[in-house]
This record gives sequence, structure tokens and C-alpha cells, in this order.
Amino acid sequence: MNNMLVTQITLNTPEKFKFYDLTNQVAEFVKTNNIQQGMVTVRTMHTTTAVIINENEPCLLRDMQCWLENIAPSVCAYEHDDMSKRINCPLDEPKNAHAHLQAALLGSSVTVPVIDGALSLGKWQSVLFVEMDGPRPARNLQIIIQS
Repeated sequence: MNNMLVTQITLNTPEKFKFYDLTNQVAEFVKTNNIQQGMVTVRTMHTTTAVIINENEPCLLRDMQCWLENIAPSVCAYEHDDMSKRINCPLDEPKNAHAHLQAALLGSSVTVPVIDGALSLGKWQSVLFVEMDGPRPARNLQIIIQS
């Protein structure tokens, strides 16, 4: 593997918490660049979002949101949310410690093999971007192909 291609996706995320299926966009980038064999990595550029591989099934996604809220509830008194303790904190900084913690559990990137020009995903697997601190007008992700 000695070639690398990179593109950026920008998403508008109008909801506080939501899963976005990126599978088709990633597959299209692979197809457009005629990649037959290699690895594609999708990574978020934000610390309150995540990229995962899982089933894009509405009941499961609601369960995952509930699970994350139970582990890192948005209503806790987090030190990160106490702006009087923060150094160089912007005045409009949201209280989002819970989203940082949730994102840390899920991870910031996934890598998928490309075999014979297609993403090598299981039958029920999708590449999902997870917004945990919306709404935001511009969330940036990178798609990186190594072939």
C-alpha cells in the first residue's frame, strides 16, 4: 500500500444526538476513485462525536443512545462543565462533558478493508457517524483510502 487519497465530508447535525449512516458516501468515494484493494478509514475531527460500525436498526440505535446516557448522563455535575474552573474557555462553550465521555467510549475512527472494489462489511454492518453534542452547523470527517 503506497497510495493515499483523502477527502473531507462536512455534515450539518440539527439534532442533539443522532446516528448518520455514511456507508453509501464511503462506498461512493471508493468507487469514484476506482479502488480495488486497500483500506478505507473514516475518522471524525471532533471530540464529542464518534464513528462506529454497527447495525443501522432504529431500535438498536435508540438502545445505544439510552446505554450511553446511562453511562455518561447529561445531567451530572461534571468538572469540565464548570466554566469557572476552565482555563481559556470561550464564553459560549456548551456544557458537554457527557458527550466527550460518550465519544471516548465509542471511538473516533473505523477502518474497513476494500476487496474487489467494495467495502468488506458484514450483512448488517454500516459505517455510522454519531453526533452527541448537537446541533452543529459543520461537523467534519475524513475519509482516507490507502491502496
